[in-house]
Amino acid sequence: MLDMTASEFRDLVSRGALPPAKPIGGTIRWCVAELEAILSGATKRPEDDEDFE
Repeated sequence: MLDMTASEFRDLVSRGALPPAKPIGGTIRWCVAELEAILSGATKRPEDDEDFE
């Protein structure tokens, strides 16, 4: 979906450029809709939030 390595993906998450994972049924997963919204520009990235520190 994002054409990057898992390491690159985790780095973007740790830097706040992508949303964090959520535990679902005992497994850590990312919400595809959240990722798609960021990629399409329909929502701001977490790092773009004025309150994000």
